[in-house]
Amino acid sequence: FNSSAHPTLWLLQGSPISHRNLKREFQSAGLPGKNLVIAKRVLVKTHIRRASLCDLAVDTPMYNSGATGADTLYAAVPLLHIPGLKAVGRMMSAMLQATRVKELIVRDDEEYQELIVRLLKNFRGRHHDGDSKLERLRRKFRR
Repeated sequence: FNSSAHPTLWLLQGSPISHRNLKREFQSAGLPGKNLVIAKRVLVKTHIRRASLCDLAVDTPMYNSGATGADTLYAAVPLLHIPGLKAVGRMMSAMLQATRVKELIVRDDEEYQELIVRLLKNFRGRHHDGDSKLERLRRKFRR
């Protein structure tokens, strides 16, 4: 990552144990605790408005996002995706193909991690109109 970049991980509220574990992992990685945001469930309209603040969404292969992923794409946020074996995994693959961003569909964990790093490399934030890969993808979604 760019040394000034400190990505924020924004997750839907889960169990207190998972929050504690995530906070511990953040600290052991040297990331500031403020960069871990646990979001409460809200109405869909508020959720979409809130999602639009994100620069990149990552779909987890164990869960795969269905409606949440569709809301994220509707909010014009690129979503990185590993297709799972479940119907929702195939659904998100189809949505990404329909929005002409097949480059956000990866095959395995290694490619998933590599693409996250590549997308965040040289990314200066949403208020800059630079030429990083993520900034180009964000412009594509805004059209």
